[in-house]
Amino acid sequence: MMAFFSGSARFSLFLCIWFTQVAILLVGYGVTHDQKTRQYGPGSLEVRSLNQFFIYALHRICVFSVVYIVGLFLEELQSRRQFLRRVVMADQQHQIIREKTKNSALQRELLE
Repeated sequence: MMAFFSGSARFSLFLCIWFTQVAILLVGYGVTHDQKTRQYGPGSLEVRSLNQFFIYALHRICVFSVVYIVGLFLEELQSRRQFLRRVVMADQQHQIIREKTKNSALQRELLE
């Protein structure tokens, strides 16, 4: 699947950074939640504030990630299409040159 996106490394690089960011957020939240729960108790203001911050941060990450992933995916798709157009145009140019060469050789043969 990654070979399809080989035109640019931005999409795959963003996905790697995104997975790392989410993993750090989840691990950090788990560790901090355990520490705050042991230190202040399960119903304390600190634990509730941490939970609210976690939900807020996760929501922002999800919203921005969707926008970036869709944008980068469309940019990669456009880049791939442009690359394939260039390949097709180069192939057509080579085909035209072959046909012209064949036609000129045939004309020389007919004139002789």
